[in-house]
Amino acid sequence: MFETVKNLIYPLRCPICDRPGCRACLDQLNRLDNRRCPLCGGLNCRCRGAFCDGYFVPFLYEGELRSSILRMKYSNRPSYAAGFAALLSELFAEREHPPFTRIAHVPFHWTDKLGRDYNASLLVAKQLAQRTGIPHGKRVLRKTRRTAKQHDLTAAERRNNLSDCFAASNVKGEHILLVDDVLTTGSTVNECARALKQAGAASVWSISVAVSYLAKDGK
Repeated sequence: MFETVKNLIYPLRCPICDRPGCRACLDQLNRLDNRRCPLCGGLNCRCRGAFCDGYFVPFLYEGELRSSILRMKYSNRPSYAAGFAALLSELFAEREHPPFTRIAHVPFHWTDKLGRDYNASLLVAKQLAQRTGIPHGKRVLRKTRRTAKQHDLTAAERRNNLSDCFAASNVKGEHILLVDDVLTTGSTVNECARALKQAGAASVWSISVAVSYLAKDGK
């Protein structure tokens, strides 16, 4: 009730056109077929990696959506996180999934915070927790060492770069929904899922606004 009243008084700012209260832009985005694997595009695909149990990614990282996500991450538009979380919570409700007990996010190493005002994945995770009622475990995951920037690396280099660089608190028996703003090769969420499984998680699903790997390959 409070959330509804708040949105009437302070409507969400559209992350595409930047106008408050606009919904048309988000509704016009082309949605991915949720039966297809967001990493390879295959139907009934088994490329889940060793630790991530499932993925939910509704859009391709391209066009106006890509520009919007980049503004959120690098051009001081933290308010966009609320719009993306609202959209994800609606679309995610249409999917069958485990009874999630905790929301986590891909963390920064402390050196990553230098020159950055915020972690976009953290902001989306907090907003998603508010909308779904699933508790957000802000300190469930931590990044234990500094790594090279992923966008400069090949898929194989990404996997090696992030190997064993995340650690998790005790999540024994929990079903975790892991937030990453953009899914690329899946290396980051898979390494996070590895740490969560080692800490006792029963399942780990990844949720992202968009996937860039399929867009890059033109699939």
